[in-house]
Amino acid sequence: MDQSCMTLSSTQLLPNEMESNKPYRQTTSALGTTLLYCLDWEEQEHLTLHVMTGDTTGWSGDVGAQQLFNTISHAILSAHQETHFTYENVDESVGPLVLTSLDQTPAIEAACPRLSYNSATKTFDVYVMPTFTHNCHQAWLNEEVPQMSDSRFKTPAERSLLNRSTGTSQYAASQKQPDMSIVPVGQDLPSVAIESGWSEKFAKLHRDKRLWLVGGAGQVQLVLLVKWTKMPGNRVKGVIESWDLDPAGNERLLQEEIIYPRSQAGSVNQVIRIARGQLFGTRLPAGQDPNDNYGLFVSNLRNISSFSLQFDGFSPA
Repeated sequence: MDQSCMTLSSTQLLPNEMESNKPYRQTTSALGTTLLYCLDWEEQEHLTLHVMTGDTTGWSGDVGAQQLFNTISHAILSAHQETHFTYENVDESVGPLVLTSLDQTPAIEAACPRLSYNSATKTFDVYVMPTFTHNCHQAWLNEEVPQMSDSRFKTPAERSLLNRSTGTSQYAASQKQPDMSIVPVGQDLPSVAIESGWSEKFAKLHRDKRLWLVGGAGQVQLVLLVKWTKMPGNRVKGVIESWDLDPAGNERLLQEEIIYPRSQAGSVNQVIRIARGQLFGTRLPAGQDPNDNYGLFVSNLRNISSFSLQFDGFSPA
């Protein structure tokens, strides 16, 4: 969805201008090859298998790309609150085509869903209308990364070598839109990916983490998971975890820090450590020590998230 997406499929087809009297019309490439198109609402209603509830019970992977595209399109445009859909048994001949088609459809782009397709598990995930709490780590990272320069951890020459993005990454037959990422200039995939979610979706968070680390072909060095859990009385507790791969290629929990309850959290100097080698990945500047590390302040995430929780109708545990 982000115009500054990190990599695009070599088979990506760009859409023509859409008609205004229906959600979208047939989409073609410059060569005239049909991509996917959205039907009129009346026609679409008859093809939609399950929308609005996030419940994909009964979903059959046997349906074609066009029907899956119509189903997901309708689900996205019909959502009125934070919703997550998972479609299973989606063949890799279907998943990337559907994601690319959705990604290039203006009405879908305007809805700002987060889309991912995992070719290893054959799952297609759609996340619609994330809450302020879900996204609060973005403001946190946008505050922390510039501090790396202010504190002289990053040299003046390194200021422009890291980008922050939520754009699409593609590897093998999988495609993923992170909740936030740090991307070294000149590297296709992020060096650091951040994923956030509520307790009901922790299994998905770990599936995303595995896709980044194992599928990242050595480019993704670190994954941060921000986990929120709803408690009685509209209170929320939270933790942040950092993960990498050990020398044997197994996922390894490096650190876990409590965000809330505040009484169980660490000191004001509580940080998530990130090494220079993890930050710059394969683009580490010559002469720099990959083991030098910087601390991302958890207290700043706590402060930012408190406002997001309040806006969403919650309070910290």
